[in-house]
Amino acid sequence: MRKTKLTTTRFFILFSLVAIMSPAAVAVAQASTPKPSSGEWFFTGITSFTPDKFAGGNMFYTLVGTIAFTGTLEGTGVTVETGIEHGGGEGPLVASAVIHFTGTIDGSAPGSIDIKYNRLKHGGFADASIGSEGNRVFVSNTGTGGLANLHGTAHFDGQAGAGSYEGQYHFD
Repeated sequence: MRKTKLTTTRFFILFSLVAIMSPAAVAVAQASTPKPSSGEWFFTGITSFTPDKFAGGNMFYTLVGTIAFTGTLEGTGVTVETGIEHGGGEGPLVASAVIHFTGTIDGSAPGSIDIKYNRLKHGGFADASIGSEGNRVFVSNTGTGGLANLHGTAHFDGQAGAGSYEGQYHFD
């Protein structure tokens, strides 16, 4: 009798866990397959550059600028970057930013989405490269119009305000 009761209890617990986890498995299975993205970007101008504070050879700044995208991403972006440049212009620069992109992806209907990134640039502003920053990440739940439910990442490379990007994206 006791063995039957334990078996029944275990079956009930296992059945309950399967019932609870099934919707999560269905949600994962419904995600779209990632598609590749690639193209070029061009820094088209600085709207404002504000050195917010100087301390111990470090400059804290805020930069607002515009970027044009071609390729899989077609449109423009407004970037707001905040960072610290160490060492009086030649030391490392550490920054984070959000690009508010408006346009299309792979011929989608027009919309907008926020793209976040962090970057490290070893030569500060004196270095022409954009730095060895991590991937740009399309911020979930910020998309509108044809870019609603867009998710993805892209790696940007380049020098002196122009370059290329490669990544992948999907819609959920």
